[in-house]
Amino acid sequence: MTVLAVMQPTYLPWIGYFDLIDQSDVFVLYDTVQFEKQSWQQRNRIKTSQGEQWLTVPVQQSLGQTIAEVRVKTTDPWARKHWQSIVTNYRKAPCWSECAPLLEEAFGRPWSLLADLNTHLIGVFAAYLGLSAPLVRSSSLAPLTGRK
Repeated sequence: MTVLAVMQPTYLPWIGYFDLIDQSDVFVLYDTVQFEKQSWQQRNRIKTSQGEQWLTVPVQQSLGQTIAEVRVKTTDPWARKHWQSIVTNYRKAPCWSECAPLLEEAFGRPWSLLADLNTHLIGVFAAYLGLSAPLVRSSSLAPLTGRK
């Protein structure tokens, strides 16, 4: 029996997200559903010495867009700010020397689509954790037809 799990691609997902990937034979990133502004799709929290800090990817969004269609605002230096916040708050973490280059590379790229950014980060973390389930975006699959 093949185990299939389906979740929306989120920004810097929590450990439970990767536990679900670990329990799956195939993991589908459900990016063909409507985007929700100010959701986990575009933001997350990190821990700092002053408490929690929100990291939000600025997007250009229209009503009714799917997650796969949402564009990242390229005029905002959000990636540099997010990277600096992560460096400041996690550089003393035990696995920093292993993880920092992976994150630095991701935050150094120009991202046009939010789903591409999230898929990349999820893939990087999954590989780092040794997870082998293939990640498949729902937008890359043929549309479903038929009835309920």
